[in-house]
Amino acid sequence: MGKETGILLNMETNDLDILVLRDSNGKILQGVQIGDITKQNIASILTMHPGELKENPVVGVGIGNMLLDHDYLLYKHKIRQQLDIEGMQINHLEISGQNIQVNAEYK
Repeated sequence: MGKETGILLNMETNDLDILVLRDSNGKILQGVQIGDITKQNIASILTMHPGELKENPVVGVGIGNMLLDHDYLLYKHKIRQQLDIEGMQINHLEISGQNIQVNAEYK
């Protein structure tokens, strides 16, 4: 199990993705979903503003601010820097208007 494996979040609610499975006696066999968290980590890093994560205040791109800015090169740099710190290698990064495409994986 590498850095890309972890607890999944429900993308609609931003809460834990829980699917309770019970055996015939009612004993819980499974609950919290585990899987590839690469995409949810990228999304979290992009949307968080620096200082928002108290445990590590330098994490975050604050992509919401990009709506007020047109310096896409600056945001590309921030995204590359943040994902590199996270231990990811970017295979593709494109920003056009409000569309952001990121293809990255853990090194």
